[in-house]
Amino acid sequence: MTKKRKSGGRKKGQSGKGKSVQCSKCHRIVPIDKARKETRRVSVVDRDTEKMIRKDKGYVSATYRTSYYCVSCAIHTHKVNIRSKSSRDLERPEHEQKRETQEIAKGFEQKEYGERKDERKKFRRDDIRGTSKRKETSK
Repeated sequence: MTKKRKSGGRKKGQSGKGKSVQCSKCHRIVPIDKARKETRRVSVVDRDTEKMIRKDKGYVSATYRTSYYCVSCAIHTHKVNIRSKSSRDLERPEHEQKRETQEIAKGFEQKEYGERKDERKKFRRDDIRGTSKRKETSK
């Protein structure tokens, strides 16, 4: 079966099995390198009070809340956008894009060669049957 992404949708590289986390929305267990991480700043006081304290040159502490989402929930809640192949290619390094285009061109060359090979077989068959469409040259 063909592979859609070289990384398999994960960020682990060659590090083996990683730690698992729970999705904040559906509570599914997801590998941490596949989950989408979102860190939000959460203020201890409400917004209006925080504005007044800051206006008086005060400091308001805040906590940071980290949420993990599985891929399906991240797409559903618009944390991640679905992108076409051409827009995904923009983030890849140029040398990888060049390599892929070279491989595609190589495939076309092989196809053309295969078609020519089939044509030669067809002419040989016609020669054996005596129904060749080639012009006979007289010597």
